[in-house]
This record gives sequence, C-alpha cells and structure tokens, in this order.
Amino acid sequence: MPKTNPNASMRIIVAFIIVFVVSAIAVVALFMSRPSSSQPVPSATPSVCENCSPSGISYEVHEWGVIAGCPISNEWFLTSRPEQLFIVKQPVIYVHVGNGNLDVFSAKVTLSDGAITLTYPQAKISGRSAEWADVKVLKEEIKAIPAGASKDYLPLESIIPTLNNVDADMLSYGGKQARFLFYEGEINFENKVEATYDAAAKKATLKNNADYAVYDVSLSVKPDSDFIAGKYYIASASELKPHQQLTVALKENPDYIDLKSKMAAIGFTERESDAFNSLWQMPFSYPTNLSFERLSYRIPQSEVDKLAKLELNPAPKKVLRTLWVLVDLKSPEESAKQGIVKSCSSDTDCEWTITNCCPESAGAHWECINPKLSKIECLPKGNICLQVLSPRPERECLCKNGTCNG
Repeated sequence: MPKTNPNASMRIIVAFIIVFVVSAIAVVALFMSRPSSSQPVPSATPSVCENCSPSGISYEVHEWGVIAGCPISNEWFLTSRPEQLFIVKQPVIYVHVGNGNLDVFSAKVTLSDGAITLTYPQAKISGRSAEWADVKVLKEEIKAIPAGASKDYLPLESIIPTLNNVDADMLSYGGKQARFLFYEGEINFENKVEATYDAAAKKATLKNNADYAVYDVSLSVKPDSDFIAGKYYIASASELKPHQQLTVALKENPDYIDLKSKMAAIGFTERESDAFNSLWQMPFSYPTNLSFERLSYRIPQSEVDKLAKLELNPAPKKVLRTLWVLVDLKSPEESAKQGIVKSCSSDTDCEWTITNCCPESAGAHWECINPKLSKIECLPKGNICLQVLSPRPERECLCKNGTCNG
C-alpha cells in the first residue's frame, strides 16, 4: 500500500542547521596563483579579474549550509555540523587569497528571523546577526589535514579538522586560527516539497509546491517492516521546477548519495566538496529510526539570500552560496500515534518495537528525546519522541508509565 506524507509541505519552524561554508575562494590578485613549490592544493581562482577594487583585490566567497528538521517540530536548525541521529549544524565561510594583497576583511550574517545560536571563532552576536570585524588573512601554504570521521550529531570541536581540510587561507580572529568562519542559528522555514512512495511498486512521487525550483532532490526511506533487516530505498530527481510533480524509480539498497560530485558541479572546490560530503553523506543517505523517511534537496541561491543575508567588506568578485534542506517526513497525525521503542533487559538484549509515545501503561521506565535531540525530556502526550527503555536502573527517567515527570 502506498506510503504518503500528506503534511510534508506544512509550515515548520525547525531549528534549522545551515552549513554555511563560505569558501571565500581566490581573494587573489589579477591572474595570480599560489606558488607550487610544495604542490599545495589550487584555490580555484577565476582566470580573469572583473570589476576589481582599486587596490586590485579580487576574491570569491563560497558558502554551503543545511537546514535540518522534521514536520512535527517547531524549529529548523541552521548549521553545517552533523548531529547524532538526524540533525546537523555548522555554517562555514572559507576565504582564498592566493598572492593577492588582502590582509583584513569583515563578514556579517543576518538571518531573516530567529537568532544566531553559535559562532566560531566567537563573533559579535546581536539578535539575528553575527559579525566578524577585521578578520586577518594569514599568508601561508595550504596543506592537507587529516579529515575527521563521518558521524552524526558531532560537537564542533570534533569536526574542526574536517572543516579545516580545504583549499582556503588560514584566518585569525579573536585569538583563534582556522580556515573558516562558522555560525548556526534558528530560523523559520517552510518546506514545500512533498513525497509519497510505494515500496512494493518501487516508485516514488515527488512534488514541488514552491514558486522556485529545487535541485538534487532525494527521498530515502526505510519501511517499518524492514527496520531490522536494514533494507532501504532512495528515489531522486535532479530538478523539480516550480509546482512540478515527478514519479521516479525507488531503488533498493543503493549506494550513498554522492554529495561530493553534486557540490563540485555547483562550483565548490574539490576539497570543499569533499569536506561537505564527509560530514553529510550518511545523514543524507540514510533515514533515521525516528521517521524512516528522509527528504533532501537544494534551494536556489536567491532563496538562501532571503534566509540569511551575507555582507562582506571589501566586496568579493563572486559569491557562491548553496543551502540544502534535510527533513524527516512523517505526518503529524501518524507520528503522534507511534514512536520507536527499544526494549532491553540487558545491554545486549534489545528488541525494537513500535508503540505510543509515553504509553498509558508500561512495564518499565521510558526516556524520551526531544525533537532537537539536544537533551532528554518527556514531551506532552501525543508528541513524537524516541523512547528508550533504560537498562541502567540508577538513571532517573523523565517519563514513567505514561506520566511525564519532566
């Protein structure tokens, strides 16, 4: 029987995580490139300097981000930092100077609404804005840095090596040195892409209800009956025009979604594309055990500019910005009825079942994780949450026998 997501296009405010990798590529002088004495990674600078400033400075800015959430939550996360289970954070900005004469620049990000929640290095935060004034550009050779492991929900410190492993110049601000500027926040966002699928027929229908096109659309699903077996499916479309609907094949147990080639095709450098792929390939490719259905797509730069305004001084020659949406799909009606429960009699004796969130009666203690997965709490009855039967009796549970005690 076909699986549907009737409210996949509902308005959601999910704390949205945007990975802003502003790869300010090629802050570089006219035609000039980085010395190759030790074969550093090229910085993909433009071959011609157009509309350069009087000082001869010419550079590009690259920025990537991810909005992550689910239709039943009130927040979207803006970040570039993958988080455990299904949320990601960490916007990043990269600057490439080459042999140019740029020594200092300033950057300011202003969200359309919501608030900035985290920056690195620590920026001056004022409500919806984060500003790095007088960032120093350090002239040094770019070398490869070992990338961090690809995991979900990672603390910022653990992915700094991956974010630094790019062909960008080292920056100095606030006593910190890094090859990027980072920020994340919470903002209102409306997902307007719907998805339905029929696993038996191996078909999926994708519909774009927005007034703008979306790109690199992927639906990753894992039917409830296949949770233990590990079988999953992915359907994809390179583009959905405004209000377009497509029926596409649902491929069983496909390879990972190749985000590296998609980012490279947009215009990001190989190292930037690789950093994005290493952090986000798993979260994009696999649905979580919260919903079993995950949708991802890329919105156009014009929409990115509306959500998060980026100001740079001096002005760059070119700005490349992309924002991906990563959302767990379940209708609120269906999700309110079911949660995923792991029942354990010991650390090794576990069985997954479907049950109500905070059930009316339960033979043990239950723990509920809030949709942001930032802390354990018991949500009001009727909300979806991940329930885990704790095998550790010394741990206090917030949800007990259907009663919320948080």
